[in-house]
Amino acid sequence: GDARAASYRRTDTKKGNDMGSGIQDEHWRGAISLKLELHADEVTTVPPPEPLFILAPRLGYLPQVSKQALQQFKGFLPPGIDEPWFEYKGVPLKWQIPTGALYDLLSDGEYPWCLTIHFRAYPKDALQPISGDETLQASYLNSLKEAAYVLTGNSSAVMSLTTKSQQELWQNVLDGQHSDFFQNMEKMELMKPVVRLIPARAPLNLLALTFYFFLSS
Repeated sequence: GDARAASYRRTDTKKGNDMGSGIQDEHWRGAISLKLELHADEVTTVPPPEPLFILAPRLGYLPQVSKQALQQFKGFLPPGIDEPWFEYKGVPLKWQIPTGALYDLLSDGEYPWCLTIHFRAYPKDALQPISGDETLQASYLNSLKEAAYVLTGNSSAVMSLTTKSQQELWQNVLDGQHSDFFQNMEKMELMKPVVRLIPARAPLNLLALTFYFFLSS
């Protein structure tokens, strides 16, 4: 009886692990269908450009699709410096929050998700400045430090990463390489969070990143 019960437990555990791995795989492969339209104030031609339909990784960030969008809309823009940003129903979207989190929080299930893209008049009063991929990587690592503190009580594991390790971790996110990503996370011992009750006021981007970290792990 005991041997049979142990066998059942091992089987159930394996099934649970396989299921968890499958959910994790699907989550990392997940993408949001976007319909990007250039804001009417920035259109200089008649007729206006066709919208751009693109798949954005759930765990990625909106600036990742900016280059492709610029290729689509470059010929329709007025003179000026290209500073891409996105809005939904008049609300500027924070680029440092994962695309999947923005979609889940704001879209109400709209599919494809229709966003307006701008390349002029960057709203510095509403959005943090962004100067390229380096800014996005730095923001991600800073949010990871905050999430590590919430999970384990300190952020030293993230702060002690070498520049090479930081770049590898970020590249894992950009490429959707979840197996490599979690190998790096295991090195930082962030896979065994300490459950504690900590009174805190957390910004939206930290809540979103922490939620997605739990969902991905």
